Amino acid sequence: MGIKRIFLCGSLFAGLLLAYRPLAAQVSGEAALREHVRVLTADSLTGRGAGTTGEKKAAAYISRCFKEYGLEFIYPDGIQDFSVIGQTGDTLSSQNIVGIIPGSDPQFREEYIVIGAHYDHLGRQKISIDGRDSLVIYPGADDNASGVAIMLELAKTIAAQPWFFKRSLVFAAFGAEEIGLVGSWYFVHRAFAPIARTVLMVNVDMIGRSGSGNTFCAYTLTPNMELSDMLRSVELPPAVLPRILDTDYFPSDHRHFFYQQIPAVLFTTGLHADYHRSSDRASLLDYAGMERRMAYIRDFICIAATINQAKIIQ
Repeated sequence: MGIKRIFLCGSLFAGLLLAYRPLAAQVSGEAALREHVRVLTADSLTGRGAGTTGEKKAAAYISRCFKEYGLEFIYPDGIQDFSVIGQTGDTLSSQNIVGIIPGSDPQFREEYIVIGAHYDHLGRQKISIDGRDSLVIYPGADDNASGVAIMLELAKTIAAQPWFFKRSLVFAAFGAEEIGLVGSWYFVHRAFAPIARTVLMVNVDMIGRSGSGNTFCAYTLTPNMELSDMLRSVELPPAVLPRILDTDYFPSDHRHFFYQQIPAVLFTTGLHADYHRSSDRASLLDYAGMERRMAYIRDFICIAATINQAKIIQ
């Protein structure tokens, strides 16, 4: 398959990044990430299952954040509604929430970088314990409140300094990922008209854990020298930098972009014993580590959205 790539040459604007970071640090941080995760994992959202009231409450929260940060909407409140057949055969209603920060350069603003994270999870389930029915909620702190929290803070910091970004940035919170990557399929095939002018997709999924077996990684899905060079060009302390791998890791929303020959990168700290279990709780996330990873992703996006010499090649 002929994969589109981002071709780089010339300066990577290290001085621009130094100018960009100070304000970004002022408007984001560990406390904000923790608050997003707290809201998204609250019992009142009952695990954010696709098509449930809890998923809709999460969508409304993300929409309010986008509106507060000043993102532009192409749908009312940024919500793209779609329907999907659930596992029981019922028709479920879900939604993507999409906000845009227009590029500052007339030459490049019609090119798009999509920053995505799915916000749904497994919902709740009745199970029998010692002969008694108990309700189990799957809060999905790492999967994927962690990715949504980083995406929201990226939107906030970038919206505070939009003049640094020549290309337009699309922030997309995808629904119904857990039942077949449905929200991202809908976005790519039905909802986002300029998909052919999308030059890069950044997916943030399960990025909140640290320690043994949970290394910060960037997966490019296929060998792509130019994209790998761009990932290596971010100038931060070595402890912040991800491992760069030219494979895929797990099914997530980046795949539908990749299938359309759009370069994609998945940022993740990987799977763990609490994956898809009720024990995936907010208290287990490393928020200081999330803030460091967010700084790396922010600088990577700044490079991708700003390089004059970047172009799409087959």
